[in-house]
Amino acid sequence: MKPGMKLAILLGGAVVVWGLIAYVFLAGNSSEKKAPEIAKTALYASVDCPESVSIVAVSKPDSVFGRDYINDDEKMAIAMSIGKGA
Repeated sequence: MKPGMKLAILLGGAVVVWGLIAYVFLAGNSSEKKAPEIAKTALYASVDCPESVSIVAVSKPDSVFGRDYINDDEKMAIAMSIGKGA
């Protein structure tokens, strides 16, 4: 076998192995999978009788960290309405 072929097989094998490791690491830590489970646990912990809770549906998690719930135009409208009322 040629030395170049051995190197190509070794490089290809390394790419496949590291690709699988990266896939397992990234797919296993998906926040879309963890968020509903954490929310269910928190819900059950916050009620007096967890057996009475019936979860009908779970919506997709919404990424709001570091974002504003209202935009700048809405902030200005709120500020203007507060200024007019005073």
